[in-house]
Amino acid sequence: MLDNETVYLKMENFSDEGAISALYQESKQAIENSINLIIDVRTNHGGSDSLYWPLFNYTLGLGEKVSDLPEDDVQQGLLYTERNVALRLEQFEKNLDSPDITEETKRLIDEFASLLRANRGKEYVTYDSNEDNDADFYDSYIGQEFPKRVVVLADVYCGSSGDSFVAMMKRMPKVTAMGRPKMGINDYSNCCVLPLDDYRFIFPTSRLLTIDKGQTDKGIEPDILISWTEEHLSRDVDLEKALLFLKEH
Repeated sequence: MLDNETVYLKMENFSDEGAISALYQESKQAIENSINLIIDVRTNHGGSDSLYWPLFNYTLGLGEKVSDLPEDDVQQGLLYTERNVALRLEQFEKNLDSPDITEETKRLIDEFASLLRANRGKEYVTYDSNEDNDADFYDSYIGQEFPKRVVVLADVYCGSSGDSFVAMMKRMPKVTAMGRPKMGINDYSNCCVLPLDDYRFIFPTSRLLTIDKGQTDKGIEPDILISWTEEHLSRDVDLEKALLFLKEH
């Protein structure tokens, strides 16, 4: 609690499922009884998009679902080679063995694993986020009355699922994104991991079809730009401006 109206969440990744689930449980009551919420994803190393979905309850308008929002234009070409599919399925098996995995994540992995098996060996196949089964998962989240206002703080050290998070949050009616453009590394995504003795080679298996007008060299831009200055070295300018914005609105 930053003050009697404002809850602050710092999220440095969307990959540590156990810690993130605990954070949601610990902060649930405070968030649902507060006017304002600040979600700080400055220096967010990404992970899995599904781990930020529970925040939809707080960022959607009252009674709204994600399917009520205007559609985004996110089409990808996924490369379903035999090796890519085998490596990703191997990754999923390891994820399913984690003691911290939730039932929701298990369902999501099962859905994507089925997609991988169905397209195995087909090379590039177009994937449209508006036509997949994500809506079934999304729409289990319903917008609540509180908090009334949400600020997302982000900067260039926020990437991958952090990029996706800010892009999604900018579609939400309660949310204002503040800070600086994100890393912008989602033009290529859905990475595989290939073990090579003492090393791991990580490479993407999907490409945005809108890549020529995508995020490269630009990133997801905030609603309100806070240019970096030397003052950022001595105090949290972004957080100060976020609190001032919330008081004025």
